[in-house]
Amino acid sequence: MSFFRKRGFHYKKDARVDLHSTSGNVAKLARERVRKVTVTKMGNAVRAVIFVILAVIFLGGLLGFLALVGYSLKTGGNVPFTQKVMGFLRTTPVRYLLPATDTKSEKRGVVGVQDVPEVPESTFVFLDYITRVGEYGFTLKEKSLLAAESQALYEFVTSGQSVYRLALTSSWEEVQQFYQQELPKLGWKFENSVTISDTEKVPGEYYTKGEKGLHVYTIAEDIWYEQVTKLQAEQGLHDKLVAYKAKQELVEAASGRDLPAEAVWKLSYSRDWDVALQKNVIYGVNNIYFTNNASTERITISVLGRYKGEVVELAYKDLEKVGTEYISTWLTTQQTTVTLTGFSKHERVVAGGKALEFADLKNRAYFLFLLNRKNGLYYVVQYVGKENPEFFEYIKGNLKN
Repeated sequence: MSFFRKRGFHYKKDARVDLHSTSGNVAKLARERVRKVTVTKMGNAVRAVIFVILAVIFLGGLLGFLALVGYSLKTGGNVPFTQKVMGFLRTTPVRYLLPATDTKSEKRGVVGVQDVPEVPESTFVFLDYITRVGEYGFTLKEKSLLAAESQALYEFVTSGQSVYRLALTSSWEEVQQFYQQELPKLGWKFENSVTISDTEKVPGEYYTKGEKGLHVYTIAEDIWYEQVTKLQAEQGLHDKLVAYKAKQELVEAASGRDLPAEAVWKLSYSRDWDVALQKNVIYGVNNIYFTNNASTERITISVLGRYKGEVVELAYKDLEKVGTEYISTWLTTQQTTVTLTGFSKHERVVAGGKALEFADLKNRAYFLFLLNRKNGLYYVVQYVGKENPEFFEYIKGNLKN
């Protein structure tokens, strides 16, 4: 112990140095070191306090924000500020503290098609060219497309059509299941599911709601939407298929046959049909009988009577009177399930003049009443059957005086 006393040190049990009894440079260095340590500790303490304060403020703000988000999700309200902040926070590690996204609040409607929700994770194909407005509406982005292209896109969507890109992880079967579950909740009734093997209907899913119909189908892994009429949905767009086949008839007729001159009417027809003429004993003109080679179904063009007025004065009501009388007589030979009220009436223009069509789609009965402007006689084009309605459509579009 004497050694330490001679050197100016005082031994202490806690082994600390007494700076007041230390000599010269050592004491100075020691005091400087203590000062730096003290300043460092004070700085660390201040920073710790500031960190705690900021942490409290941040956590308090975060909790308040989460409360606002929770309230928004609970009430279904959309607060733009919270949406933007939530979007940012979900890109940071804080996302693990955020509440799970409410998928119900994120559901949106199909662009251009009312009352139809989007399939989860599907994307509107033309999303880059539009701005969403509300649940189903949209506006075109300026200068995103050429004028003609913008017009084409606008007409496509406003006509009740739309197309979405299906997620790679999804399948058409999942789309079918999704709509069979969700659409009834919105008032839609499932009508039928048409497969590609059905040659009488257009493939896809069909729904009706009130007087409107919906056709949902797939092409190249995309989801296509089409608003149709209630009747079209119930019949699987049979009428569109008929119209398409009528165009095929037109192509085939180009290398087919023509009605003979004594038939009065002019028409080219395909070699799938045989034609027979039979003279009406009262009016001295020929009735025309088309018979299909494969199905033996028949379509006739028969004279009914003479129009007593001027051809230019013919009105649709004149054709309706003739048509009603003819069908009423025809009904006496049919089953009681076929009635006059089952026919819908459609004004047409055939062979350059007025024509009136009576159609009972349920019973596949079609009648077209018109006037031959050259001889002033009423005629009826009649078809009752299910295999060749496209030829009936072809006649409507190509018959000439």
